[in-house]
Amino acid sequence: MGQIITFYSYKGGVGRSMALANIAVLLAQWKYHVLIVDWDLEAPGIENYFKGFNGLEDIGQKKGIIDFITSFERDGTQPLSWREHLTTIHHADGYSLDLLTAGERGEQYFQHVRELDVSKFYSEKKGGNFVESLRNEWKDTYDYILVDSRTGITDIGGICTIQLPDILMLFATPTKQALDGVIEVTQKAIIARQKLPVDRLRLLAVPILSRFDTQTEFKISREWLECFVTGVADIYADWLPTGITN
Repeated sequence: MGQIITFYSYKGGVGRSMALANIAVLLAQWKYHVLIVDWDLEAPGIENYFKGFNGLEDIGQKKGIIDFITSFERDGTQPLSWREHLTTIHHADGYSLDLLTAGERGEQYFQHVRELDVSKFYSEKKGGNFVESLRNEWKDTYDYILVDSRTGITDIGGICTIQLPDILMLFATPTKQALDGVIEVTQKAIIARQKLPVDRLRLLAVPILSRFDTQTEFKISREWLECFVTGVADIYADWLPTGITN
């Protein structure tokens, strides 16, 4: 049974997608079967981090997440099959990765994204069942599924932070706004996850301080590290061994 790991950041420009790409490559080099899912529907393009791979030709015409969702809303029990729209990319060193795009980058792409009503998708279209089916199929097929999530606090991002992941990686820059945002998202995700009508292990959340410059004035750097450690202490306490206090 595979593991789904969501990569989330409260704001963009923190290296979230680059971290996902690097981890995906390492896992593939170690012979794990890896799926990358571009769920950043408003700013798609995770494939741009894999320019050295073969198999990216015409990837913009590949159907993806938004197409699967709109197909499910329209056709109900017979939506598009994600397996038929995979892109397998190959590296010259002999390893490969599977990739699902955010969607076909045609004229209708952003219209479909704008028209997506996540609340209605769940309440009227049984979208939760659809997402759960995707989740189970991915976990049955792959060792690791790495999901690139939308930034900020959004309904579409909530799918990635609440229902999908086994592990939630949260990237924050050394600013109070980013740190507070990561803490808020984590708390909301943990509470909402407990209310899911399916069996689920407790969410493992991993806050990560990004773009931290240790070359700045030592006192300021130290203060920020202490602020970060204090802010995320309760999150780490949920899963760290009890003997670890720092």
